[in-house]
Formats: sequence, C-alpha cells, structure tokens
Amino acid sequence: MKQKNILLTALVAIAVISFSSCKLEEAKPATEVVFGSAEIQLILEANLDRTNDTTEYGSPSVTNEKVEGVMVIATVNRWNFYSDTSGNYENEVVTGVTDANGSVTLSVPVGQRDNIRYDLSMAEKLVNVRYSTNVDDTLIIKTQELILFYGDTYFEASKEAKEIRRIQMSLK
Repeated sequence: MKQKNILLTALVAIAVISFSSCKLEEAKPATEVVFGSAEIQLILEANLDRTNDTTEYGSPSVTNEKVEGVMVIATVNRWNFYSDTSGNYENEVVTGVTDANGSVTLSVPVGQRDNIRYDLSMAEKLVNVRYSTNVDDTLIIKTQELILFYGDTYFEASKEAKEIRRIQMSLK
C-alpha cells in the first residue's frame, strides 16, 4: 500500500511538473504590411450664395462656393494592412478640416491591397445662405441659416495616389 501511495505521488508530481512547464502557444500577430500613404485632396463646395446663380448672359446656372471649416472623416478597417485578414482589427481614422478654399488633404495609409476602400463622412455644419427676393418690385438680399451636410460615401486609395475630388455638399 505504501508503494502505491509513493507511486501515485510520484505520478502526480511528474504530471504537475510537465503541465506547468507547458505553455499555450500565443497567437502570433499577423505581419503588418504598409506600403506608404496616399494623399487625397477633397474640395467641398455648396451653393451658399444664390444671388449669383446666373451666367454672364443672365441664364440660370448654379454657382457653388467653397465651404470652410467642415470636418472630414475617412475610416478604414486595419485588416487592409495585414497579411492575415482573419480576426478583429480596429478602424484607422483620418480627419481633416477644410480651409478657406474648401480644400482638405487627407494623408491615408495604404496597405497591401491595391485599392483600399475608405468610408468618407463629413460633419454637419450650420451655414448662412444668401438669397434674393422681390418685395414690391424691390430686390432684397436675405440670409437664411441652413445645415450643410453630405451623406456617407467612400473613396478608394491606391499606393502613392494623389487625387483631387470635388464634392458638392447639400443644404437642408
């Protein structure tokens, strides 16, 4: 009986030592592959001055003005930058604000795929819109506050691309 207890204790000790020396193999992160960046220049425009919506010959024509101070947000899932696309990856978010010329340049990372799709959105902004009206045959210029907005869309970025895109913002 004593030999069985010693043998059992020895087996338990060996099992404990062997299990404690074994480690779970940790998952190795996928290799990140970033080829560089692409510069996307966006120019935001909207019809903010409806008093100048005619051609030089007096025909109706919409004239858009540049929009300043709009936050532009480009989002892409980081799986685009890895060789192994399985698993959960965080989003890469790049933001910028339009300048006085309505322009914003976003420097977005580009991964191993040739064309990476970036979801593009713009923060809404309250703007003053000029318009004209006739009151008793007198032309009066008025302003009205409207919300400038743009629905979600996307663009694709290629390696080392330099693109310019004009985006017409809507008013509501």
